[in-house]
Amino acid sequence: MTTPDLQTLEALTQDYAEFDSRKSGLATALGGALALLVGLHLFHPVRVLAGPWWKIQATVVFLAPVLWLPLKQLLFHRLYRGLGPVKVSPDMAYEQKRWHWLFMTAMALMTFQTLTLLGILRGFLGVLSHPETLQQLPTKLPAVWTTWLWVAALPWLYLTIMPWWIKGVEEARAYLVLVGQGLVWIAFSFLQEGVSIDRGGKAWAVWILLAIQTGVIVWAIRTIRRGWKEHREYLALLRALPRES
Repeated sequence: MTTPDLQTLEALTQDYAEFDSRKSGLATALGGALALLVGLHLFHPVRVLAGPWWKIQATVVFLAPVLWLPLKQLLFHRLYRGLGPVKVSPDMAYEQKRWHWLFMTAMALMTFQTLTLLGILRGFLGVLSHPETLQQLPTKLPAVWTTWLWVAALPWLYLTIMPWWIKGVEEARAYLVLVGQGLVWIAFSFLQEGVSIDRGGKAWAVWILLAIQTGVIVWAIRTIRRGWKEHREYLALLRALPRES
């Protein structure tokens, strides 16, 4: 093998190591597709949400981040492990950027937990301040306890699995968006069912939800394009490999 051939092979090895360690290809596009599906879910008629499949729909929406992590890992291993594992040189600046996004996700989760706990406390204080409503409390609790369970458990689940499955900045950004959508939907459900809030507050919540989901849909389309671009770059890398004579 000549010197130019060795240099070409070295460059291809470096490109593959970069892809293997920090990119996801179609797995990134999958995160955008899930975010898009969850965002479009908002624009379904309310009667669809109240139909027989509403529990499955809600579960998919709330568990989208948890579903995406193993699915992206499986997709990556099936599509991009043909050349074997290769380690890229450490890049401290890149790792700091990745942990920056993970830290933002953790802060969003902790802030959400704090606010919802305050909301639960406010709701109970509101009940206790009106003794005539105490007799209604036993009948209301069975209807809202599942909502409170989602609020209490899901953010911790999102947080616990996060550091072990996110390998790149693009993945960390996609995970933050999926987690953010989950939190928005939990908060929206909680406002509708879990706490007492005036009608004007609910109207504002709906408009905020619409604005956030519109932004997410735009982001998701761009992420799908980026994931497809990464996939095409990987295919170009494979075609550039020297063939055995």
